Amino acid sequence: MLRVRDAQVEEITSSQVAVGMFEDATFEAQAVDWRPGDLLALVTDGLLEVFDARDRELGMAWVRQALAVHAGRPLAEIAEHLLAGARAHGPQLDDQTVLLIRRLRA
Repeated sequence: MLRVRDAQVEEITSSQVAVGMFEDATFEAQAVDWRPGDLLALVTDGLLEVFDARDRELGMAWVRQALAVHAGRPLAEIAEHLLAGARAHGPQLDDQTVLLIRRLRA
């Protein structure tokens, strides 16, 4: 998960197994400091792991930069920018999911 606050992008992660991989898996909750104006972004690995013709991965650095630049835009525009950037980079090999949530009030 990424949190964007004042055009600064912070990766908030906890090491856990992917949902649905193992029947008896357990998961831990994590509290996140989330203030008005903050944007939370969840993207699947299918968006990050897009490779161009020279086998270069799109990667997290590109997503972080895109979020920093476009964080103030409407959520639908940000999502479309991320998906369009992945499509332009290379062929889709896995599911590509983007979930964006912006906190508006205290």
